[in-house]
Amino acid sequence: MVGGEEDDSKIKDKFYWSFFELSNGKIISLNNNVNYKLDKINHLDIGCHYTECYIFGEDFFNWWDKTMGDQDKGLGYPTDEEEELTIKFYKKNIESNREIKSDIILLK
Repeated sequence: MVGGEEDDSKIKDKFYWSFFELSNGKIISLNNNVNYKLDKINHLDIGCHYTECYIFGEDFFNWWDKTMGDQDKGLGYPTDEEEELTIKFYKKNIESNREIKSDIILLK
């Protein structure tokens, strides 16, 4: 998802989402917000939250519409350990390819 004018803006915001199912069955939505100025990264932020309304393989915007409702409210946030491990995995395995949409990848 891109914010800002596509053609003539010197500042662009890009938003990347990844979803992770943990061994405890909880699903974490990771959002990586990247701010570009003159096509160089100016700032980035990564945040995580639980979601119960994401179905792996569904269209992203179906989830987007559902998550704006009440279904995920009150779930709280991942523990520090869950968030740290999820972000570490994202940075090691996904961040450098964040522009490429991927299918579900199962890890054991």
